[in-house]
Amino acid sequence: KQVIDNQFYREDVKSFKTSCDHHTTTTYCLTAKKQLWGWGYNGVHQFGLGHYNNVKEPKLLFDGKTVKRVWCSNGHYTTAFLQDENNEIWACGYAGQGATGTTVTTRDQTTWTKVVGLNADINKNIVDIHLTGGSRDGKYTSVYLHYRDNYGNGQLMVCGRNGYGQLALGHKNQVNQFTRIPWGPRNIKSVMCDDPEGQSHGTLFVTDGDDSLWFAGKNDYYYAEGNSNNHPIFTRVKGLL
Repeated sequence: KQVIDNQFYREDVKSFKTSCDHHTTTTYCLTAKKQLWGWGYNGVHQFGLGHYNNVKEPKLLFDGKTVKRVWCSNGHYTTAFLQDENNEIWACGYAGQGATGTTVTTRDQTTWTKVVGLNADINKNIVDIHLTGGSRDGKYTSVYLHYRDNYGNGQLMVCGRNGYGQLALGHKNQVNQFTRIPWGPRNIKSVMCDDPEGQSHGTLFVTDGDDSLWFAGKNDYYYAEGNSNNHPIFTRVKGLL
């Protein structure tokens, strides 16, 4: 069925983000006039509407305020982030183990809430936000906010699930608000984390300014080294040219 024009006030569509598993789908749509719409599965308050009723037709989200960007995890337990016109970051949805960065650690963040641990310099220099999937059985979500510091170097702020040390903070405790990784590569160029509805949800890879590859977290099956030790801090992957 075609989504009719007037459901978006006849605005042009800029982009879509979709979170899905084997039987649920949540969709976010950003229009050319920077309004955020959503429809579909809403079982963990991922639309920030204050209720968990599924949304059958496109609905205007975030009180119709201007939204510049939107991100979401993939899977049944969806965590969503947006950036508003003032570059502030807001989150809603699945919040288990600190996944929304709002210090809430219960299952859901029911309304759009400003995240903590960030500042204006970080917000205006965000490259991307990467999230692991929130699978139906696993409910494991780790969040990696990639930004550039005042020197132009790539850095990471992290929160959420950390059972394998995948947040590279030197421990395996959950993190309830965004925290900067204090050591490792000095200039993070790209970020790769396990995303779909798999069951590992615990390995992080990054490249630095010299194109060296680093990893942190789960290494049970020799993902990055010749042993099965998990790494709670960044370790350079050896044996690459």
